[in-house]
Amino acid sequence: MSVVQNFYGEIAVRYQSKSAIAYFFRNFWHLVPWSVVSAVLLGLFCNNNTVIVVYHDFIAGNITAENVATTVLNYAGVLRFGQYWWGVLVALVVFSFTESLLMVKVERHMRVGEMKAFPFRRALSLMPTVFVFVLCVTAVLECLNLIVVGIAFLLQSFGVTAVLWTSAALLVLVKVLLMLLIGTLLVAFPIMILENYSFNQALSYSVRLMSEKRRFLWLLATLYPLTEIVLTVISALIDVYAVTVTLFSLMYLVGIALMPSVTFKLYYDSVGGERRDISCVMFG
Repeated sequence: MSVVQNFYGEIAVRYQSKSAIAYFFRNFWHLVPWSVVSAVLLGLFCNNNTVIVVYHDFIAGNITAENVATTVLNYAGVLRFGQYWWGVLVALVVFSFTESLLMVKVERHMRVGEMKAFPFRRALSLMPTVFVFVLCVTAVLECLNLIVVGIAFLLQSFGVTAVLWTSAALLVLVKVLLMLLIGTLLVAFPIMILENYSFNQALSYSVRLMSEKRRFLWLLATLYPLTEIVLTVISALIDVYAVTVTLFSLMYLVGIALMPSVTFKLYYDSVGGERRDISCVMFG
C-alpha cells in the first residue's frame, strides 16, 4: 500500500495482489468455464480407479505371489487404459487446446491489460507445441511406470505385500519426479510467446530461470502427489466410480485453470517485466 497526495488530501492506494491464486479468483469466469470439458475428460480417463481396484482385490485376497507383478503391469502400465486408450488421446488433445487457449488469454491480459474472450487463431497456432510437450511428458511418465513394473517383477519372490507397497511408493516417487520436470520447463511457454524464442531455446531458458525457484518446484512436486493420494483414499472409502470421476475432475479443473496463471506469474517474477493486469484501488 502506498499513499499519494492530491488537492483533497492524502489518498491510500492499494494494488491488487500479484499472486497466481489471486489472479485465478479475479478472473475465475474467464478461466474455469473453458476448463470444464478438458477436466471431465481427464477425470473420466485419467483417474486412479485402477489403484482402487487393486486395493479391493488385495483386501479380498485375489492377489497372490504368482500374479502380483502381472497385476502391477495391468494396473500401473499402459495396459491400464485398456480399450479406452482412444479416450486418453482425446483427453490429451482437448487438454492441449484448452491450455493453449488459456495461455494466450492470460498472456494478453498480463501484457496489455485486456483479455479476449476467445482468441481461437492464436490458441490454434500454439496448440501443436503444447501437444508435443504433453505427449513427451506422457511418454516420460509411462516409461517411468514401466520401470516400476520391472521392479515389481524383480521383487515378486518377496511376497504380495512387499511388491504392492514398494510399487505404490515408487509410483508416488514417479509423480514427484514428473512434477519436478514439468515445473522446471513450465516457463518455456511464456518465453516462447513473449520473447519469440524457439521452443528448444525456451526450454533451456526455462531450466535456468526455474533453477532459482526451488521452493516452488518442491511445493509443486509435493502438493500434486499428496492431492492424488487424498482423493484416491476418499474414493476407495466411498467406492463409487462416479465419485472418483467427480473428485479427479475437480482436481483437474483447478489445475488446468490455475496453471497459466502460475506460469506467467513465474515468468514475470523471474524477468521483472511489468504486468498490465494489476490495477490499484484508491481509498481515503
